[in-house]
Amino acid sequence: MMARVVSLSVLTTLIVILGITFFRVVAPFVLPLFLAGVVALLCRPLFHRVRQRTGKPRVAAGITTGMVLIIITVPALLATLVGTMELYRLAQDTKAGGGWIAASERLHARIEASGLGDRIRHYLPEFPTSEQWPQEAENFLRMLAERTLTLVGFTLDQTLGLLGSAAGILVGVVMFIIALYYFLADGPALLAASETLIPVHLDYQRQLRERFDQVVRAVVMSTFLAATVQGLLTAAALSVVGFRSFFLLFLLSTCAAMIPLAGTWLVWAPCALWLAVESQWPSAIGLSLFGLIVVGTADNVIRTWILNTDARLHPLLAFISVLGGVEAMGLWGVFVGPIVASCLHALVQIFNIELKAYTEEAFSRSPAVSERPANAVTVEPGPPAIAPTPPATTNVVTPPAKPVVATAVSTKPNNG
Repeated sequence: MMARVVSLSVLTTLIVILGITFFRVVAPFVLPLFLAGVVALLCRPLFHRVRQRTGKPRVAAGITTGMVLIIITVPALLATLVGTMELYRLAQDTKAGGGWIAASERLHARIEASGLGDRIRHYLPEFPTSEQWPQEAENFLRMLAERTLTLVGFTLDQTLGLLGSAAGILVGVVMFIIALYYFLADGPALLAASETLIPVHLDYQRQLRERFDQVVRAVVMSTFLAATVQGLLTAAALSVVGFRSFFLLFLLSTCAAMIPLAGTWLVWAPCALWLAVESQWPSAIGLSLFGLIVVGTADNVIRTWILNTDARLHPLLAFISVLGGVEAMGLWGVFVGPIVASCLHALVQIFNIELKAYTEEAFSRSPAVSERPANAVTVEPGPPAIAPTPPATTNVVTPPAKPVVATAVSTKPNNG
C-alpha cells in the first residue's frame, strides 16, 4: 500500500512538471488552436456532408478546410476592395466640390467670432512670422540632422518588430490551418482518447461538451448578428440624414460594433458633430438619439437574448461575462468570457450531483441511521433491567397420594 502511494505521488509530481512545461510550449499557439476548435465545431455539419459524398474522412477534412478558407478570405477581400473604391470616390467628390474646406473655414470663422480662439490661443505654441521662417527652418534642419542616426536606429528596430509580428501572424495562420484540418479529420478519435484520460464519468464529459457546443454557437451567432444589425441600422440612419456610401458606412459600423467597449458611436458621432457644424440641428439631434437609444440598445438586447436562450445564461451573468472577458483578455474576451461562465456553471452542476450521490451513499452505509418516522420521539436507554430472583425452594417431602378406589354406582332404582 505504501509503495503504491509513493508511486502515485511521484507520477503526480512528474505530470504537473511536464504539464506546466508543455503549456509554456503551446502557449503562443493557444489562440490559433482555440479558433481552430471553434471553427471546426461550427463547420462540423459541412464536414459530414462532404464526407458522405467522398467517403474518406481525411479527403473531406482537406476539402472542408479549403472551403472554410475561401469563405473567410474571399468576402474579406471583396469587402476591402469595395470599401476602398467607395472611399476613393468619396475623396474625389470631396476634393472636387470643396465642401469640407468650406465647412472648415466656416467652423474657423465661428470659433473666432465667439471669442473661443482668443481664450485658447495662449495654450497653443506660437507660430513663427514670415521674418522668422528662415531661421526656424535652419534650426529644424540642424535638429533633423542630429537626430537622423537615432531615427535610423529606431526605424530599424520598428522594421524588425514589424517583420517579427508578420512572421508570428504567418505562423499563427499556418497553425490554424493545420489544427483545423486535424480537428475535422481526427476529431472523434481525439475525443475518444481524451475520454479515457480524464478521470470523470463519460456522461459528465459528454454533458460538458454539449454545453460547450451550445455556448460556442450562441456566442458566435450573438456577436456577428449584433454587429451586423448595428451596422445596418447605423448605415441606414446616416443615409437618411444625407451621407452617401452606404456600403462603406455599413462596413465601418460593423467593424466598430465588434470592438469591445467602443461600438458604432465611432462612426455616427463624428457625423452628428458634422451635421451640428453645418447647422443641421434636427438631423444632428435625431441621429444622436437614434444612435444612443436604438443602435446602442440593439447590441445588449440581441446578445443577451441569444445567450439567455441558447447558452442558458442569465442576462446579468451574460452581460458581466462579456465585459469581464473584454477586461481580462481584450477582443477575444467577447467569445471566451461567456464560454468560461457557462462551462463553469455546468461543472458546478456536475459537482453538486456527485456530492449529493456521495452523501446519500455514505448515509445509506451508516448503521446508525435507521428508518423511522421523522416525528418519532427518541427515548434514552435506561439501566439494564434486573430479572426478579426466583423464590427459594425448600426440600419438602410430599406424602404419597392415597390410591383412589373406584366405586361402582348402581343405577338400579330403589324400591324401598
